[in-house]
Amino acid sequence: MRRAMSGVQVYISSVSASREVRSTQLEVERVLEIKRIKFKQIDISVSEALLEEMRSRIGNPNALPPQIFNGDSYCGDYQQFYDAVENEDIYHFLKLTQEQQCGCKISTDYINQNYTAEN
Repeated sequence: MRRAMSGVQVYISSVSASREVRSTQLEVERVLEIKRIKFKQIDISVSEALLEEMRSRIGNPNALPPQIFNGDSYCGDYQQFYDAVENEDIYHFLKLTQEQQCGCKISTDYINQNYTAEN
């Protein structure tokens, strides 16, 4: 039985022998941190069950990390992530709401017409 998930999740492997996998994982993490997008890393090297969960969610028995999800929605792999970054479409790629995009709530003070962001 799969657990319910919410928010952006990135499946990674902390013990990958592949230089390409390691560098793409670091790039995804770097971009998300720069954009201040909250995300959860799920390390498939911890258990075979997590690797199978990742592959099952994607529908590809040969998928390698990094793989990116938002809740139960599959966003894509590294190449799709990279394309979204290059096209300045990362928020759409990650299926983020406007509130999730900035990580804050916008409130309006109508009396003074002051607009503030609250974290």
